[in-house]
This record gives sequence, C-alpha cells and structure tokens, in this order.
Amino acid sequence: MRICRSLFGILVLLVFVGAAATPVEAQDLDFVVSPHWAVGYVVNAPTQLVGFSGTTFGPHLADWGVYVDAKFTLDSPEGNSNFNSSLTPEEVEELWGDTNFDTEGIWTTVNVALVRVLSEALALYVGAGYSHEDAYILYYDETGERGELGWYWVKDDSASGDRVNLMGGAWMRLVPRVIVQFGGETAPAGFTVGAAIVLPFGR
Repeated sequence: MRICRSLFGILVLLVFVGAAATPVEAQDLDFVVSPHWAVGYVVNAPTQLVGFSGTTFGPHLADWGVYVDAKFTLDSPEGNSNFNSSLTPEEVEELWGDTNFDTEGIWTTVNVALVRVLSEALALYVGAGYSHEDAYILYYDETGERGELGWYWVKDDSASGDRVNLMGGAWMRLVPRVIVQFGGETAPAGFTVGAAIVLPFGR
C-alpha cells in the first residue's frame, strides 16, 4: 500500500511538472509534427510496482520510434524473518506434508518495443523482453514448530527461471510535456500504466 501511494504521488508530480512547464507551441504537442524524447515512471500492476522508461518517436524517425523500460518487484520473502533458506519444497512435503498456503513470484523485467505514431496524440507500441522470476511458497505448519506461528517461506527453484515477456500498449498525450501509457504484458501478466515527461530538446 505504501508503494502504491508513492507511485500515485510520483504520477501526480509528473502531471503538475508538465502542466507548469514553460508554454509550448501547438506543434510541439503533435506526435506527427514534433520529435518526442521522454523519460518516465512505469509499473506492471499488480506485480511490478517500480519501473523506469524511456522513449523516442515522431518525424525524426519517419513516425516510428523505440521504447525501453525496466520493472521490478520489491519486498521479496527472503527479507522476511520467517524465510527458511535451508529447505526446499520437496523436503517440506516429504518430511512433514505442511500445507501449501500461497505462492509469490519476484520479477525483474527489461523490455524493448517498436513504436508507431498513428495521430497527433496517439502512438502504439509492441515489443518483447527478458523476465526473471524467483518463485516462493508460503507453508503452514499446524504444530507451530516451524517459522513464525507455523508460517514460513521456502524458495521454489523448480518454478523459478527466465521468461519471455510480450507487451503492447499505447502512448497518449495528457497535458503539455506529459504523456501517459496504458498496455498489457504476459510475464508477469499484468496491466502497464505509466507517465513520462517530454524533454525540451530535439524539436
């Protein structure tokens, strides 16, 4: 929840910074007429709530462009006091048969996409990237002897590994100097939401 509030604050700040920027000519807002270079903050909800992006598109690239980003999951179970690094899921299930209560994936993703300008305020992008997942299982011990009050995390190496992430979405102008993006991704599956400040050069 704290991360979500921080994200909301960052997005609001980007909007106000863009709105308060020095006045720009109408053509500077046009995706078709004006080259756009932008950097921003992006998430893949609900799994990756920290991310950074960069993009450039417009007439300098014949109405095409490139988009890159990196996104992360924070708060790994390995930081919890009830994480047990000495056990594997196979050992837990063979020795005690404890209940598999929940699973969680910690993801790191890097993406590259091709952008296509469609109108003065709309550009679409489609691309792919590399994702790595570290998988964890939350077990419950009814006797309460393991973990904290019976709850403990174990890393699941068999479910961890590298993935190919497919992604697509759209860039839209929100206010002068600020563009927003909406889209979707496959690994991890989620909704892409972001905002970026258009840099005052290359025009």
